[in-house]
Amino acid sequence: MTSDFSVATPIAIGRKVDVDGQGHTITFSTTGQNLVVTGDGAHVHNIAVKNTADTTKWNSTYGVQFYNGTYTIENITSTGANAGILVNSSTATLGSGVDVSGNNFGGIEVSQSSNEGSPASS
Repeated sequence: MTSDFSVATPIAIGRKVDVDGQGHTITFSTTGQNLVVTGDGAHVHNIAVKNTADTTKWNSTYGVQFYNGTYTIENITSTGANAGILVNSSTATLGSGVDVSGNNFGGIEVSQSSNEGSPASS
């Protein structure tokens, strides 16, 4: 990323990439999915994800969601959502600098997808 930006729709990353936010912020203004990573092997780092929608009631809003893969996460801040990060049917390695404070219900949710045959998370 080369600058901060705001968006009102989810951003989906569906391939193995190095997402280097270079210290910039993505601001989302909707409930539900925000930054969704499904690209097995992706590395997400040096980024802030902020949600400005009303998340005082539970509406399944996560700052960053990782699905069905293996991911590396470091130097990331995720605030303003119901929960900061969702690791769903995935393996996530958390490095230093992971900050999920400032969410209305929790920090990191680790769960297994309800889709038949989905692996457990770790």
